[in-house]
Amino acid sequence: MLNEKTGLIGLSGSHQRLIHLLRRSAPASRAELAALCGLTPAAVSMLIHELMVRGIVVESGRRQGHRGPPQIDLRLSPDAGYALGIHADYYSVYLTLLDFCGTLRGEHQIRNSFATFDNVAATIAGGAEALLSRTGISAADLIGAGFALPIRFRSTEPALDLAEDVGRWGGIDIAATLSDALGCSVIVENDANAAAIGELTVGNPEHHESFFHLYLGSGIGGAVVLNGNLYRGAIGNAGEIGALRPRSICRPSFDDLAAWLKADGVVLPQGRDPDEWETVLAAAPESVERWLQRAGPEAARLAFAAGAILDPPAIYIGGTLPKSVRRALIGWMDFSRPALFDGATLGQPRILLSEIPATNSAALGAAALVLHHMTSPP
Repeated sequence: MLNEKTGLIGLSGSHQRLIHLLRRSAPASRAELAALCGLTPAAVSMLIHELMVRGIVVESGRRQGHRGPPQIDLRLSPDAGYALGIHADYYSVYLTLLDFCGTLRGEHQIRNSFATFDNVAATIAGGAEALLSRTGISAADLIGAGFALPIRFRSTEPALDLAEDVGRWGGIDIAATLSDALGCSVIVENDANAAAIGELTVGNPEHHESFFHLYLGSGIGGAVVLNGNLYRGAIGNAGEIGALRPRSICRPSFDDLAAWLKADGVVLPQGRDPDEWETVLAAAPESVERWLQRAGPEAARLAFAAGAILDPPAIYIGGTLPKSVRRALIGWMDFSRPALFDGATLGQPRILLSEIPATNSAALGAAALVLHHMTSPP
């Protein structure tokens, strides 16, 4: 799954574990890494030496102020490789570029009408070339790409069930088509799963190793992270909590909000640009508030279901639904309000607004998925 030029080929599970720890905890010394991963200091020193020879780990300074020789801080080399993330629908293509540390290096958005996937693939390839050129990064340093879209997986790969948003893109091998267009390997993933990996890798400021990610986009999705890894389930559909709320009722989704506002006579922007939508929402506060009175209890019931099944320490509320709306929906997610839950009560997990540092969390998550997939300890 990697470009052959990178030093990432043939890494052991112990190498991968150290890379994972440094991505979350850098800078860190050899002694601190040994304590975190349970290996002896001698073993960590040997592994770090091998990673430094490969150009994956570098020294970042010396720490003074304690007895004995100064500790040498270590970090990942951001130039060890770059990951491209993609999220697309019929209206737009979002691209993000992460370096090996998980730092956002650039974003690119393209608006058009993307009814056929051949058009999408060509647009993504052109956008990737423009993004790499703008950031001064060679295409040869791209270690892979992730493509996030609203899909469900079937029991036999690579068969996919595409949501209505992208249903006309069915019938082709999306990963192979994009791989040919980009010249690197491509991972296709559900957008909620990708966003959860993005949260784990570059968000999640409280460093929860287990959480539920409620993804509110055009539809409703969800993803489960357990002990620092995405739990995909038997065929990849774990966390699909939106299936509990049929489309015949009000749903806390972008499609539902757009339909409500349109019926109220609000002029809507084409596509789902967050800044444009925040402007529209600010100009129609009464319509938005009436929608929240309908959608808020439904969002609370979804969070309550995740809490009842998983008992997670935290539930992140992410997705493409505008941040102001997601923040307002969090106000409904109080598990001590039994009237919302037919008298049932649960312990309250932390309900947190996703603060992914990118315009599109699924695109960033798709890039993070490449880093996570290629260097996750077994």
